[in-house]
Amino acid sequence: MIPDLNDFCSPSDRKQKLEEKAAKAQEAFDKEAKAHKELQALFAKVQQEKNDLSSVLEGEKGNLADVHEKTNKLKAQKADLEAQLNVSFYIFFNSNPLYHSVKQK
Repeated sequence: MIPDLNDFCSPSDRKQKLEEKAAKAQEAFDKEAKAHKELQALFAKVQQEKNDLSSVLEGEKGNLADVHEKTNKLKAQKADLEAQLNVSFYIFFNSNPLYHSVKQK
């Protein structure tokens, strides 16, 4: 078995090395804690943006439904007007003597 080099160091040297090791560990811990806090803040910001976008999306879905409804109403009105126009043309051309005289020539 190989003896540990720390066994040959004086107690003050051992204490100093342990303090250095503890300082490095504390520094690494502080760095990780800072990164953790930054990530938590970033996550909260992203979560809020997601919620805001979800609200906007829901609003747009409602607007889209309104647009589809209006479009369908306009299509129905257009079909009704076209039907009325066709009836009007039919009545006009079948009852207008000028049309019949031009048609016969």
